[in-house]
Amino acid sequence: MNIQTRKWVAFACFAAITLASSVALALGEASPPVVEQATRQASGPVGTHGSSSKWGLGTSATYPINSIYMVQLSYSVWSMGDVLTGYAYQHWFDQGRSHAHTLILGYRQFIWRGLHAEVELWPAYNPFKSSVDGKTYSGVELWVSARVGYRFDFKVIGRELFILPQPSLGLGLARQNRWPKMGTGYTPIFEPQLIVGARF
Repeated sequence: MNIQTRKWVAFACFAAITLASSVALALGEASPPVVEQATRQASGPVGTHGSSSKWGLGTSATYPINSIYMVQLSYSVWSMGDVLTGYAYQHWFDQGRSHAHTLILGYRQFIWRGLHAEVELWPAYNPFKSSVDGKTYSGVELWVSARVGYRFDFKVIGRELFILPQPSLGLGLARQNRWPKMGTGYTPIFEPQLIVGARF
């Protein structure tokens, strides 16, 4: 995939999020009665999907299958959107062994109830150990993931927990210091994602 195609894919991801935001704003949110507003203010902040908490902490139950371990922190900036950050360690094997320390940055836009669209950027430092020539190729790389999913919230012993299935597509945008046989382009990868966590 050439640079122009990668730019169009990245643009399409961000356009999808913008469209979802516009639809959510166009549908609007009914203003709760004054008594309910006072009750909400008295009981604390209200997060996305009617949560009583603005913060969420989750981890992927499916990524470890591909030797990727991540933790994700979310914060509700408004009742329909979360900003995301976190850390991932990628230890996958393909033409060699990855050792990528990765920052997670993203935004999750709720469209209807728990239904949402999301874009994540994964900038990483990856000293990749090539199985082709045995050398280590250290470099910075950038991946983007476009996700659609639904957040299921429930309570267990007074704790607000969630399960978040998200089928998604991942795409490499850039890589410094390519290893032999890596090629010049990236192919989109299907990522079956399932995040479990708690809100606080």
